[in-house]
Amino acid sequence: MFNQLRQWLISVLFVIATTCQVEAQDETVHDDSWFPNFGLRNLSDTTIQLPFNTTLDFYGQFSPVEMVVDDGKDVYATLADNNHSVSRVGAVIKRQADGRIFQFQFETSLGIRSSSQVTQGDKGAFFDWDRSDIRIADFSWKFANGQVFSVGQGKMVTDGVTSMDLSGTGIANSVSIPDIGGSYRFRTDAGVLSDIEIGDVFQTFDGVRRVRVRFDTRSRYGIWFSVSAGVETLEKNSNQQDIDASVFYESDGPKFKLQAAAGQSISKLDGD
Repeated sequence: MFNQLRQWLISVLFVIATTCQVEAQDETVHDDSWFPNFGLRNLSDTTIQLPFNTTLDFYGQFSPVEMVVDDGKDVYATLADNNHSVSRVGAVIKRQADGRIFQFQFETSLGIRSSSQVTQGDKGAFFDWDRSDIRIADFSWKFANGQVFSVGQGKMVTDGVTSMDLSGTGIANSVSIPDIGGSYRFRTDAGVLSDIEIGDVFQTFDGVRRVRVRFDTRSRYGIWFSVSAGVETLEKNSNQQDIDASVFYESDGPKFKLQAAAGQSISKLDGD
């Protein structure tokens, strides 16, 4: 009976996760959605028109998972938020004038316990929102020549470089193993838990979000360059500093589409 209920619950959560998401993608789309923090194909169904040629949109998604982990000795089951693409809500205020676009974006996760933080014997609180759950609080300007400048909490330029994907299945085929269970610890041959976590041995080498300044050049022949410099201010007891540089390529031909990216990130850790 218990196994049947678990199978039913997993099926229901799968349906919820695949039907409740509102086109809130993390990938940078440089052509029609040029802002560096997100590539929203569609925002909310209704755009609120404000004075001075300004619009307001809301978006969000709900992405729960039922985690079942067998570490070789015990089996653990936990309901958590899918850290491949977390549950979130956000708002975008945008104003256009004379070929220039000004935008403010705010986005936060819901504070539900993350699949990347659950471990053996420690699920954590189901809901525990704090300031580190703020994903984006960013001002962006697109100039008439296509260049983009942004400042605030948001994506460093290497964030997303290692996970570019044109299949539309970025959540399902994500290579980020730490996102789905990075805090679970390995057991030794003796059957005891070690201090080594999954996240310690599987790295994605992807970028991060910081309070940063960022500049993206305009695209020429499908190529553009981006640089950013930022500092971690939302996590307590951390002031890690980062400098990133990346190059992107995008080609949308009549028969196929190409994307490519490369980046370098230099970090200064606390005490270095």
